[in-house]
Amino acid sequence: MLHSHGRWFARLIVLLSIASAALLPMLSCTAGASVSAASQGGGNYLPLAVGNRWELRSRNAQEPMVLEVTGRSGDAFVVRWINPFIQATFRFRLDGARVLLVGLDMGQGNAPIPSNTVYWDFGLNQGARWKSPVGDGEIADRGSRVVTPSGEYRDTIEVRTIDKDGQSMYWTFASDVGLIRWGRGRDAYLLSSRRTGPPVSDRDPARPPSRASSSGGRSPLIGMDATPHENSGAGKRAKLAALRQAYDAGMTLLHIAPKWNEFERSQGQFDLNDDADAIGEFAEEFDLPIALNLRIVDTNQRSMPKAYERWSFDDERLAERVRTALRALPRSYKRHSRIVAIGNEIDGYFSSHRNEIAAYASLMRRVRDTVRSEFPNAQFTVNFTFSAADDIDRYREITSLTDLASFTYYPLNGDFTMRPPSELAGDVSRMLESAGDKRLYIQEIGFASAKRLRSSESLQAEFYSKVFALLREHRDRIAGATFLFMSDLPRSVVDSLGTYYRLPNSDNFKAYLETLGALRRDGTPKPAWDVFRREATAMKAGR
Repeated sequence: MLHSHGRWFARLIVLLSIASAALLPMLSCTAGASVSAASQGGGNYLPLAVGNRWELRSRNAQEPMVLEVTGRSGDAFVVRWINPFIQATFRFRLDGARVLLVGLDMGQGNAPIPSNTVYWDFGLNQGARWKSPVGDGEIADRGSRVVTPSGEYRDTIEVRTIDKDGQSMYWTFASDVGLIRWGRGRDAYLLSSRRTGPPVSDRDPARPPSRASSSGGRSPLIGMDATPHENSGAGKRAKLAALRQAYDAGMTLLHIAPKWNEFERSQGQFDLNDDADAIGEFAEEFDLPIALNLRIVDTNQRSMPKAYERWSFDDERLAERVRTALRALPRSYKRHSRIVAIGNEIDGYFSSHRNEIAAYASLMRRVRDTVRSEFPNAQFTVNFTFSAADDIDRYREITSLTDLASFTYYPLNGDFTMRPPSELAGDVSRMLESAGDKRLYIQEIGFASAKRLRSSESLQAEFYSKVFALLREHRDRIAGATFLFMSDLPRSVVDSLGTYYRLPNSDNFKAYLETLGALRRDGTPKPAWDVFRREATAMKAGR
């Protein structure tokens, strides 16, 4: 049941939908005499800098309200508003004491706003009002004492926003602090904490502060692609059992990578398979983070619904279809995802479609804000194979938009035989160098154990040991890694994948896919499983 704030949010939805549609003519004007800077001490009532964050809590709400400056868009600041009922991403431009609304995304993409739309005006006397396409505003109060869990504030301004039905909301700001109260009375949201972020980076002004970079020395997240073994049955029950086995062995990160054309089989109709449903349920039950990859490009091919598969990447229609797919993902994914990638091993496709790289960058730029509004706790990325690490400059138009670097890594020769585990350290160094000042997430990491690939189960176990040693060594640079697979894949799945990746007659490729598991096909452990269980459990205890 919604408490009394629900009515206020319902009014806000009406107000914001008017703004995003931009249906009303420009009415912006101000009334009342401006308050001099001297009378206000020159205070800044909405300090906007990338990384600034305000968290407010109400005694009748479990979830906080968060206002966070996540980036820049030209001369505007991108400000995400998270609360228990809706989410919106504003674009605000400062004009002296006025805050102008220049863009708004409520999950439908960024909507243009009429020029000179005043959202808040801190330069007016008490009682002064203004009008704009988003409704009227009024300085309801100045200088009142406001007590919050974060402290007591006296140099305050309360702004009343009034929708077309005459319903009001109240926003209270403190000089040089920002938003300290939303609403009035005992149920109001009050500032509980705030964070001051660093200045915007000249290199990537739209990049939000890296939540992963402030890990405080915590161990990297450890994922395990929990494939059921052949004796565990089938369907969702088998997947849940495999997830529980991986969790008990020390897994701290869930991994899911739905292909777009399997998630959206017909236009506008979305459905996740049993494995994906199980991931969402498990994340909710055990409060585990998710690393999500929506595979719109999958290694060497597009994996898009047929209705869109021939559209150019920079076609706005395609961007809107990707946004729709992101919004259609379940709430459990949106709550628990910490990493969201769009595209899997994309260099496999773009190595032969180089003329499409700029168009893909345009698509990523268009959908990135939707990723951030729909998945408020996640960092945005695009995934590459390890082979792209030495050629990453080719993809700078894409990687400049991401919050962290993402690679898949298997130490393979060209014929799918395995390179020795001793080469792992050098390869990780190459990925870290390619990542620059961003943290690294290894979306997939694995080592096949087939003899025909010049490998063995003991070499696989050695590889696992070296992976964990490097994760500990680079814990400040590596956000996490997901091992593939928990169990060796059934032969039927291997044959199907061979056809999908257009290598149906490659015995080495099939042997590689077939023996990546840390458990054998019947569920009995290889030596690598004992390494994983020991090392992952130790890392989990150290988080």
